[in-house]
This record gives sequence, structure tokens and C-alpha cells, in this order.
Amino acid sequence: MLRSFKLILIFFILSVCTFFYACPQPGQVPTRTESLSDQDLEAGKATLTYEEALVVFVSGEVYVKGTADWEYLEIGNIVHPGETVKVGADSLCELQFGQKSVIRVQEDTEISLKELWLEPEQAVVDVDLAVGSVLCKVSTLSGNESFKVRTRTAVCGIRGTEFMVRITDSKDTLLAVKEGAVSIVPESAESDKIQEQAQLGNTKLKALVEKMQDMALVVKAHQEVTINEENAKQTEQLVKVMVDEVKKADQDEELTEEQLAIITTLVTETNEKINQVITPPQEVSTEKEEELKDLDQIEIKEVRIIAEKTGDEKDKIQLTKTVPVLIKIKITTEPKDADIYLNGLSVGKGRFQKLYEEGKALEFTVKKSGFAEQNITVETNIATQKDYSVVLQELSPEQKAQAEKKAKDEVKAKDALNKAVGLIDKPEEKKPVGIIKEVVPIKKIKVADSGFIGELLAAGELNVAASKQGVIYAFDTKGGLVWSQKTANSPNHNSWPKVIGGNLYFAGSRELVIMDTVSGKVRNRRALTTAENQMFGRSIVAAGNSGLFATDSAIQFVDLRNGNIQKELNIPGGSLMTPALYKGKIYIVNLMGELISMDAQSGVVDPQPLKTKAIGPIALPVTVFQGRAYFCGRKGMLVCVDLNNKRILWQKKLDPNSNIYPHQEITALEQAVYIYAGDKIFAFASNNGRLLFRPPAQVTAPPLYLNGRLYYSRNDGSLVIADAMTGNVQRLIKIDNRINCRPLIRGKLLILATDQGEILLVSKVIR
Repeated sequence: MLRSFKLILIFFILSVCTFFYACPQPGQVPTRTESLSDQDLEAGKATLTYEEALVVFVSGEVYVKGTADWEYLEIGNIVHPGETVKVGADSLCELQFGQKSVIRVQEDTEISLKELWLEPEQAVVDVDLAVGSVLCKVSTLSGNESFKVRTRTAVCGIRGTEFMVRITDSKDTLLAVKEGAVSIVPESAESDKIQEQAQLGNTKLKALVEKMQDMALVVKAHQEVTINEENAKQTEQLVKVMVDEVKKADQDEELTEEQLAIITTLVTETNEKINQVITPPQEVSTEKEEELKDLDQIEIKEVRIIAEKTGDEKDKIQLTKTVPVLIKIKITTEPKDADIYLNGLSVGKGRFQKLYEEGKALEFTVKKSGFAEQNITVETNIATQKDYSVVLQELSPEQKAQAEKKAKDEVKAKDALNKAVGLIDKPEEKKPVGIIKEVVPIKKIKVADSGFIGELLAAGELNVAASKQGVIYAFDTKGGLVWSQKTANSPNHNSWPKVIGGNLYFAGSRELVIMDTVSGKVRNRRALTTAENQMFGRSIVAAGNSGLFATDSAIQFVDLRNGNIQKELNIPGGSLMTPALYKGKIYIVNLMGELISMDAQSGVVDPQPLKTKAIGPIALPVTVFQGRAYFCGRKGMLVCVDLNNKRILWQKKLDPNSNIYPHQEITALEQAVYIYAGDKIFAFASNNGRLLFRPPAQVTAPPLYLNGRLYYSRNDGSLVIADAMTGNVQRLIKIDNRINCRPLIRGKLLILATDQGEILLVSKVIR
């Protein structure tokens, strides 16, 4: 019986002239010949309902090994289950699995395909990572599909996301997630392995063990986690106890409901203990964040979808979707270790191969120290599909001397630019006339053992701040510490308390704590589940006598006296945001970038959400000012919506060249909106999204707006006071500390918090 739909991969790969490989001599490592043939490809007979991975990108030294010796991999080759792919130094390789996913195998990495089965709506991809690291881009999977990356200590399960898995130098497994979410369990706790060990016959016990994967630790976007050998050993002991009990229960001819309840409790408790063994996910480091940006360069190639006819029509094939022809571009260099750059980005050494759609503009640069660089411009089409052999010419001694001098001059110029005071809009304003670094009275008090997070808050007569260790500190305007309160929200990545009435509400990775603002006394605590945790900045919002508390899938109405849940409203599409309340309606953006509105009393959801480009909105609240809502997605797309007329006013990416996004709340005013993202302050006109001035850089914390001025801190230890509409610097105050919270103004006093746990009281700057 033929399936209704099959995926057909059609590549038009033409015959090309002889080329030189950057590889060992013939006879040492043969080139792999097992590829999709030109005849099958052009005739549309090569199906993706198969057990093969397709090689779509190769750079440098990449090999494959099955039952034979190591062979070179080329684009268009196929890799089967049981085969191993090895990528050398300064090299890369990308494998595509149907239309579902792509793995970029990084340099000095070795992977094996454990299991691979691909067909429409049913796919299984199981990859063993032995050493090195992989970047994975996986499209959304259905319930019948799975994608796993396993190491000797952990198994990562995916439902559609972008992430990295690495074996560290100490043999630990590191998982870092860019988009979506990934479940991770120690290798011994994987449900498939447990079933294999237990060899269960009872269907209820089988189903119970299968559900263990649903209880696994979930690592969300912009988080990372590490599982080490010690975690694996502890987990193995916990699992062994559970497996023994499950096997005993399976031996009974009739499993009673009481026995099943006991086993259910045991499985749940074992999972909880396993998750406690692992250090909770942390905010992804700056280094990993940079590495994850490479995922933006990875594409899942589109393929044709055909419908197969049965009966008298069985030999007729009808195309139901057209995709561009894929063009093969290959570059080899001499010397064989020359660097290859594509559109300014390094793509390897010596050898480069990739498939492209028609009409792509490619700018290649090949260079090596001591040689004249060469440039190749290619617009991809059938005519330009060929092998490009680049032979660099060695420079003469005189030319080498000139090149070295030019390089040194460029370094000097760059250093001079970095040292410039510059962070002003226009080049001529980098040395503004009449602006000097002022020295004003500053009182410094050591308050916390670690740096502060987020924002400083005014709480009656006191001022409040949260530390990176989840401790809340309250101090007066003279700098005296009044009280401190330790919480379970440690480490604290991006959460700070909210003041509602006479209470402080602090939600982080583990618990919601309600404290008295005057004494710091804890009124109540409530443990948070994984779906409820507010690790990256979600916070409670006042709504009359209740508080709105967002989870991954719902908005909870909580009692402001004790934090108990009163009712829940489901969020269609789920969300990681903080909601906003405006004119009796709750507004929140779901994971697809849709602005959802629901009646705060009845819970009725508007059936027509407003679709925006803010895909994967961040944890911060929707900022509402004068009927306009502002919010931002994880790719840095800022959206302004007219709530009264339910229409998008404008959408603009913060930085066209990167995906930076804010970690702290947006400041919205009548004429302008201010966003702190990366290390820059972006200012847009609120009516049309026009950039008001060039974003100041090297900023360490979000700005404070007061009376037409912006107050913000810089890396050079200065406090800047600038015009809020032009960005022009009016005053520079010498601070000599790294500020990492939004400033707070109390009367004539400016209060700052540092990354060393200090509070600075700055006088004579408020006018």
C-alpha cells in the first residue's frame, strides 16, 4: 500500500570538471562514492522516506566510517545508521535529516547515527556524541516523532528547538539552549533504557515508565546545564532501586490498584530526586551565547512534496509544491590550510562545499599570512555551479613587509577607537566641548556578599534590592542596612521583588516569597514547579485584590496575602512573558508572537489574537502606556500595538545585525520608548518607531528617565546624564564602579547598586 505522501529530494547536480582536494594523497583516504545519483535526483526518484542522513555542508577535513575504513565525505553523500562521522580541526559538517532537522558537527567532533528512520509525520533521529560538540536545529515535531542526542552521561530529548550539546574537557555533558526547550536526563534514567532493563510485560507499568521522560528536567531558551560523572553515578543508584521494585511488581499475575499507586509514587519520587541531583539550569554564559549565534547560519533545506497515485494513476506523479533548484558550490585552496571566509565570516580552511538556493549572492575571500588574498563573487545559478580552485600567490619580501605594517596600523587605529570616550551619537561629538568628568560626593556602603540584579525599588521609607544569591536587602537613604532576607531563589539570574501595598513579592527559580516591607518578615512561601518558576524575570502583577502570576501555560490569580492560587486562565500557545492589565483585560504574548487578550473577570479569550513578528517573547512584562503596548521577542523584534484599536503601529528590530534583546523592563513615555539590550540603549519615537539617536554602547545597566534626561552607567566607570530625545551627553560623573541595576532617585539623591554588592549614594547630580 503506497503512502499518501512522500517527501522527494530533488537536487540538480551537474557534471563538473576535475578539481584538486585539500586532502591526503590518493590511496590514503578514498573519497566516498555513495551518493544520491544525478539520474535519480533529476528524475525525482530519491525519496526522503528512508534511513539516511544527507550531507549538505562540508568544510575542511570530514570523514565517515561504516564497516570499511575512513572515507572522505562530500556534499550529496548519505550517511546510514551505525556509521560514524568525524570532523577534524578547523572543519565543519552539516547533516540534514529529512525536512525535520540539521546537525552541525563542530571541529574535533565524532558522532554516530544510532537510529534513523524518516517519513512524513513519523521520524526517529538518535545521535551518539562521543567527543566534541554539535549544534542542532530541529523543526517542530509531532507526537510520533523524536530527536535525541545522547552522550555517555546524558540523553537530550527535543520537540523543536535550537541548542548545543558538548562533551567538555572533563567529560561532562553540557547542554545550552538558544530557542525552545530541551529535556535532559542522566543516561541511566532514560525511559527506553529502563524499559530494556526491566523487560516489563504489564502494559500499565510500561506506560508509567514511558511517562518518565515527561518528568525530566527541562532546559529552556537561554539556559544551560551540565551533567557530570558524579550525577550519572548517583542517578544510576536511584534508578536501580526503582527498577528492582518495578520488576517485582511486574512478576505478580494481577497488579492491584494499590500496588500501581505505590509504584507510581516511587517513579515520581525517583524523578524528583534525579532532578535534585542535577544542578539547576543557569542563565547561558556570554561565551555560549556567542557560540549559539552560529545557529542563525544553519538552514533546513526545503524539498519537494509529491502525491503518489494508486490504481490506473499509479505511474503519474503530481507536484504539489515547488522549491528552488539547489546549487552545489565547492571551493578548494592551495595552500591547503588557507582560510576561507564567506560574506565576512570564517567557514573553514582548505575545502568548502555547500548547497544553495538559486539567486544567493556569495562573497568568498581566501587568505593566508604571507600570501595575496583572493576574492570570488558568486551568484548561485546553474551556470555558476562548479568547483572553484583557488591558488594563492606568495608575497615578495617587500610586499610582506607592507602587509605587516598595514595590519599593525589597523590594530593601532582600532585600539585608539576603543579607547575613545565616543559613545555619543555623531563622530564630532566624541570629544564634546564643555563636558568634563565631574567629581561629586559619593557614599559607598558594602551591603551584599554578591552583586545585585535587576532594579532598585522604593518601598516606603526604605530601598530594596535583590542579590545574585537570591537575598533581599532593605536599606535607608543614609546607607544603613535595615534588614535582609534569604530565599531559596539562588542563584538569581534576572529576578527582583515587586512592591504591592505593604508587601514585597519575590519569585525566582524555586519559590514565591511574600515579605513585609518594613520588617522583612516572611508572611508566606510557596514552592514553584518547573512551569511556574520565574528565573528570567517573570514577575507578579497587581490586579485589584489579586496578583497575576504567569506560568508556562496559564495565568494564575493568586491571593496577595499568602500567594495561594485562586483560579487559572489558560494561555493559548503558551508563554514565557509577564502579563499586563489594561481596561479590565489581560494582555500577554504567546510563543508564536501572538498578542492574546482575555477578560480579567470571565477569562474569555479573544478568538482573534493579533499576530506579530515578536516570536518567542521574553520574560519581561508587556509595557502599556497611554493605550499602547510595547514588547520584544527573543530575536530582538520590538513591537508597538494600539490596544484601543487592536492594530500594530510599528515593528522594528533593535539591531539589524544581531538578535540582542532586553533583559529588563522597557521604559515607555509619550514621545519615546527606551530599551536596554546587549550593552546599548535604543531609543525609538513612540509614534512611528524611528530611531531617535545612535545607540550609546558599553552601557552596564538600563537607564533611568527623569525630567527629560537619561541617567545611565558605562564600562569606563562613568555616570552619564544625557538629553532623552537627542542622546547628547550633558554631564559625566566619575563613579569608578560597575553599576548593574537601573538607578533609583529619592529626592535629591541618586542611588546606584554595583556588581560587587555595594550601594552608592550620589549627591549633587539631580537638578
